[in-house]
Amino acid sequence: MKKLGFVFLFFLISEVMVSQNLNEYQWKNRLLLLISQDTVSSEFKQQMNILRSNINDLEERKLVVLTILPHEYTVGLNEMSPWQKGDQVFLKYGEKEELCKVLLIGLDGGVKLSQKAPILMESLKEIIDRMPMRRSEIENKN
Repeated sequence: MKKLGFVFLFFLISEVMVSQNLNEYQWKNRLLLLISQDTVSSEFKQQMNILRSNINDLEERKLVVLTILPHEYTVGLNEMSPWQKGDQVFLKYGEKEELCKVLLIGLDGGVKLSQKAPILMESLKEIIDRMPMRRSEIENKN
């Protein structure tokens, strides 16, 4: 019985930690969740290549990329970024049958885009640049 309680507590703490990790970005950064079964699918690799070749556009739009696999996740596009254990984000947003899914979460924490295929950078920029908060950022920059 103690083991069962410990396992439950472990999963509860893991879920809270992952949720807190996502919540820490709210009102500071937009999130792009790249959810995949693995890192070897052609869709995953295509999306990573698109994102890595457009780092400046991502930074300008306050966009942080999280790569989420069934049992672990990492933040950023650096191949050396550490992987953290956790499956709650995958369970919340991913599906077992999907090879690759892209979710855009706005500054307010709301899901702005969900698609089951890689997104081109021009499309991503267009979606973000239409957001009211992004338009305000552009106006304040000029």
